[in-house]
Amino acid sequence: MESETDVVQVSQGLLQGRKTTTKSGGPLLCFQGIPYAKPPVGPLRFKPPQPPEPWNGIYKAQEEPPVCPQHENGVFRGQEDCLYLNVYTQEINPQNLKPVMFWIHGGGFVIGSGNTDMYGPDYLVDAGVLLVTFNYRLGVLGFLSLDNEDCTGNMGLKDQVAALLWVQQNIESFGGDPNNVTIFGESAGAICVSFHMVSPMTKGLFHKAIAQSGSALNHYAYTFLSKSRSFAVGQRLGLKTKDEKELFSFLQNVDLEKLVKEAENIIARVENTSGLRIVFVPTVEKVVPGQQPYLAQHQEILLKNGQFHHVPYMTGTVTHEGMINLRAIVRKPQLLKGVNDHFENVLPRQIRDALTDSQIQELCNKVKKFYFQNSPITMDNVASYSDLNTDMHIAAGVCLAAKYVARSSSFPVYFYNFSYDGLLGCGKMSMGPKAAILSGPYHGDDLGYLFRLGLYDPDLDPDSNEVKVRSKVIALWTNFAKTGNPTPHRTPELPIEWLPFTPQNERYFFIDEQLYMGTYLRNERMAFWENIYQLAKL
Repeated sequence: MESETDVVQVSQGLLQGRKTTTKSGGPLLCFQGIPYAKPPVGPLRFKPPQPPEPWNGIYKAQEEPPVCPQHENGVFRGQEDCLYLNVYTQEINPQNLKPVMFWIHGGGFVIGSGNTDMYGPDYLVDAGVLLVTFNYRLGVLGFLSLDNEDCTGNMGLKDQVAALLWVQQNIESFGGDPNNVTIFGESAGAICVSFHMVSPMTKGLFHKAIAQSGSALNHYAYTFLSKSRSFAVGQRLGLKTKDEKELFSFLQNVDLEKLVKEAENIIARVENTSGLRIVFVPTVEKVVPGQQPYLAQHQEILLKNGQFHHVPYMTGTVTHEGMINLRAIVRKPQLLKGVNDHFENVLPRQIRDALTDSQIQELCNKVKKFYFQNSPITMDNVASYSDLNTDMHIAAGVCLAAKYVARSSSFPVYFYNFSYDGLLGCGKMSMGPKAAILSGPYHGDDLGYLFRLGLYDPDLDPDSNEVKVRSKVIALWTNFAKTGNPTPHRTPELPIEWLPFTPQNERYFFIDEQLYMGTYLRNERMAFWENIYQLAKL
């Protein structure tokens, strides 16, 4: 039975949430839909987030907020007034302030939200942490850049900074510890975590970081083409101009739904690619007088030079990350003909742009030999195609970022591989009934072992392997948030020590029915891609 919480004082005024229970029956206080910035509408479209307005009376923080505008599978949803966050905890007056876990949702920078259809707080809150989830601007609204003072870009990342600032100012009112904040995210959310590690804007706003299946070094995590893509959007919407100010004024006032849809469509027409269709993403900013840039130098330079926030860092992958890129092929194997006929388009755009035509062909030959022994790609060797996508799109960048951090950080780096294949694998489920062509988890399958999946929440036998693995994952993640060490002491649930990843000893913690340590995961494959990155000077 639900009731209202006590009234809480935050910087904008008084608010009140609702009391309910977690799935296990434990206490759960929900404060949902709290504005952390002004609505980014009208003249604030494409602008940095502004401090939220105060209110009179008691704000009812009892319903999930609207999602930020997005277009998925032909359906548009969301509204521009979307910069809200949610706070979940067991109690607002604990004897000791609780560690704060600040979740950054994924979705390729174009879809998703912090809402409970994917990210129910139950299991994390039961483990004694305070959870914050939130929405940030996506796609063209969050990452348009004209590389000038009108539109510097990275607004979606700056929204996240605004949410972190709100946490610093207000989380103690909910019983959270502003001096113990762990940022964590998956996929695009992990990329955001990685960018926050190197941005001067985030200094002091978090104290630990977890990047799941992503890093700022993934090739699709950034672009140098923001400006040309911005003009391409204007042209598709009917404005042919070379004037930046005219374009900016036009895009600030154009119909929201048209803007979001056309921005998503340009990459297939403007750029020669058959890979990931992620158009507007983070970028290095032009330094503008009077404005602090979120990112003024390329992230690899900063990581390589040790210019990042030195905090305990956890990162990792799942076994078959690359299966997310094979969704269409699983449904229509005949699409493999196009892959074989135009294999060069499989390579990331950033790599192709850095090479001559002859170098691209030479690289294609190397990749074909390394992954396929020069055989055509078919459904019989699709596992190798999944490995290629795993390494090229995710694992190589995650591994390289971990090496850079471990090389100069004053804190430990913990690297995992999630290898359990169970009923809570939401990534595999989202691909449909034909997806299970490879055993092992797919991209996103780890999420079902951290969050209560509102869209899919089966009642499981407490003795099932799924429940046991979920308990292990929750303990590892919350131990890290509490202490900076995922295994501060051995328990029957966590019987082995998770040893740090170092440049001298690349240790990996394998999360499966049984937990175990290993070394040099995907070693030959990672070395192959490091050589390619050096060739392309990425």
